Amino acid sequence: MKAVLTRLLAPCVAAAALAAWTHPAHAAGASRPDVLLIMVDDLNAMIEPLGDRQAITPNLTRLANQGMVFTNAQSIAPQCNAIRTAALFGVLPSTSGVYNNGQDWRAMPMFADKPSLPRHFRDSGYLTFGAGKIFHAHTFAANGHPGFNDVKAWNDFWPALDWQLPDELKPAAVDQLPFNWGPVVATFDATIDGMTTGYVARRIKETDAGRQPRFIAAGIYRPHAPWYNPTEYFTKYPLDTVQLPPYKADDLDDIAPAHHDRQRMKPIMEAGAWKDAVQAYLSSITVADEAVGRVLKALDESGRARNTIIVLISDHGYQLGEKNQREKETLWEPALRVPFIIVAPGVTKPGSRSDVPVSSMDLYPTLVDLAGLKAPAHLEGGSSLRPLLENPGMKWDRVALSTWGKGNHSVRDVRWRYTRYADGAEELYDHSDDPNEWNNRAADPSLAAVKERLGAHFPKVNVDPWRNPAAPARGAGNGSGAGAREGDAPRGGGAGAGARARGAGPGARGATPADE
Repeated sequence: MKAVLTRLLAPCVAAAALAAWTHPAHAAGASRPDVLLIMVDDLNAMIEPLGDRQAITPNLTRLANQGMVFTNAQSIAPQCNAIRTAALFGVLPSTSGVYNNGQDWRAMPMFADKPSLPRHFRDSGYLTFGAGKIFHAHTFAANGHPGFNDVKAWNDFWPALDWQLPDELKPAAVDQLPFNWGPVVATFDATIDGMTTGYVARRIKETDAGRQPRFIAAGIYRPHAPWYNPTEYFTKYPLDTVQLPPYKADDLDDIAPAHHDRQRMKPIMEAGAWKDAVQAYLSSITVADEAVGRVLKALDESGRARNTIIVLISDHGYQLGEKNQREKETLWEPALRVPFIIVAPGVTKPGSRSDVPVSSMDLYPTLVDLAGLKAPAHLEGGSSLRPLLENPGMKWDRVALSTWGKGNHSVRDVRWRYTRYADGAEELYDHSDDPNEWNNRAADPSLAAVKERLGAHFPKVNVDPWRNPAAPARGAGNGSGAGAREGDAPRGGGAGAGARARGAGPGARGATPADE
């Protein structure tokens, strides 16, 4: 805690300290581009650049107009730790066994010799600064704030190398709220994302143009719950104007009962609070958009924008009632489709778009390619997207894979989503006429060839969920607390309020809470 207070109270690092961070490879890397990575938490496709007309996202729209938007970007995994570990190391969940939130990569031997994305940039001569949720962390319990940060990856990190998230802003009457959302009398600067982007903005503007290249990462926490946001962001969405997501009452009838998930939106619907939940989520999207705007403004003022690669990506999507589900943790489109925008000066064309399926696993190889670095040999499951950035109209016959628990996979191409679970249950959706995935066509014999073609992309290796041999067999997880369940805890509060009752994904029903 002392380290946290030191970071919170310390002034900006002086120029002398920056000089002390200069890497031996500085001379060789001085001409390389800067990198600005913006990772947003739980942001689904409800943004204007992806066709949504309800969410207020002017800064995301501005960013999209500067570069390329991938309209069919898919998360490798629908839970925070699984996707962040996979994307930031370039290792598939089915290879590592990191399927859920309780598996700390720092205790796993297989990651000992594999540099994370920011570590690779630091080792390659970049100054690296980060803030907020980059690796997994959460605010649902006091011991979730540190998270699983790669402390060797950064020259400096806010609030601290071993503490990724500051305290959550909550209403004074939080204990009286039935659900974990509500307006707060505060300004944006007092929020987690206000503080995070304040640090990032200072870092962006403080270094002169002659210094070594920089890799700066901003971890935006909203729209991750709890949705306690300044009042002004709620008032942007009057309840009588809020539009609910497309919904079909019998949507689950053609899906195997074992895979109906927990239908966590039903209690909210039954309480008459569905629109309130969507309003709160939309307010959180606009908080995230404000955070993006603060960072982009700082970059414009820094004089380095023309030599800065910008990547914005969400870790996974979010369901707001589709198939009666709230949050993620499913293999359906709303939980897997994510915003993914790249601006690469001299490479991307302003306002370009691509509907080629891309994955969060493409993040690592794309950034090292654009920065002119050598890719580590261990990377798997992704490719550099430079060919698409250079030629937006390019046709590329590829698919995007998603995994949720051992043996549960979904593959998305331009037209189809094919999902097969560890128990053999299947789902097949034709997005050309069923964008809401309402009609499961897996039993149609005329589509056997489609399933065979897409199923060929499922991983051949499916390791067991990793368990720390030093951890107790059952209990609340590792000491960091980052394995606590992230979602619909009443009032967003206590450490045990959101504890999961079952394992990670449909194929892991025997998993213990220690794996969460």
